Amino acid sequence: MFHKGTIDHIQEEKTKAYFIAKKLEDIAIEIDELSEEEKKFIIERIYDKNRNAIVQLCNTIINYLGW
Repeated sequence: MFHKGTIDHIQEEKTKAYFIAKKLEDIAIEIDELSEEEKKFIIERIYDKNRNAIVQLCNTIINYLGW
């Protein structure tokens, strides 16, 4: 039998995942509407500030999609 705390934790993790998914969807839509120059600026800024974050995001997407 599951402990109530465990069920609450699972629900919290799912809720967090849904919020992250929504943020990524919103970002993807906004980026799609930008010029190539603006896209380049954003990617370079992220890469300069936190190289590992952007690389990890790209790797996660690529691995999930099986590319």
